[in-house]
Amino acid sequence: MSATSGVVLARTAGGYRVHTDAGEITVTLRGKLKYQDTGRVVPGDIVVLEGSTIAEIRPRRSVLARRAAQGSSGAGPRRSQPVAANVDQVIVVTSARDPEASPRMIDRFLVIAEANGLPAAVVLNKIELDRAIEETLARRFKTAGYQLLGTSVKADEGLPALRDLLRGRHSVFTGASGAGKSSLLNALEPGLKLRVGAISAIESNCYTIVLGVRGEIQTNLLPSVGSARHRF
Repeated sequence: MSATSGVVLARTAGGYRVHTDAGEITVTLRGKLKYQDTGRVVPGDIVVLEGSTIAEIRPRRSVLARRAAQGSSGAGPRRSQPVAANVDQVIVVTSARDPEASPRMIDRFLVIAEANGLPAAVVLNKIELDRAIEETLARRFKTAGYQLLGTSVKADEGLPALRDLLRGRHSVFTGASGAGKSSLLNALEPGLKLRVGAISAIESNCYTIVLGVRGEIQTNLLPSVGSARHRF
């Protein structure tokens, strides 16, 4: 049986969705990989396929990982939990209003990116609601060396610059729920038709979107798994 390779798009109830040269297929993980510490498959992984199974995970050029929650006993160090592989950059999305930008939350996302050795940028969405906040955040984050990009879906501002920022890179979108991550991606590529969620508490329901798998937009929502993709 000849082996082929592909890029993992998302995890499904029955296995993994993988993009190959022949199209998208659903595969399962070979038994021995399920029990290896390095066997966790995440979006962006390049894998070797034998038939309908993942036989090997190719070495990753980068990993975005978060620290797993510590057990109830509190014993032992917390282990890192990979979220996405072969990532080029992290895009932290916040909003001028509804919900109001939280510099401390942005800081936490930037620290995670730095800890994983990944460049990051800040996107300030909904700037039509409060244009003064862009200058305030610029003093904080541009001074620290981060790119700050103002955008507005309603006013159609900053979208070409955001497209340029994403072009040719595998990116991870993250930020507070309600900041407009899905709205921004829908504006860039209407064919995605991502569900736009209602605003919730700023600390809850943060999710991550992985982009740029072979020129496609791929979304992977955390902690629940959902996905959509479209050519960028």
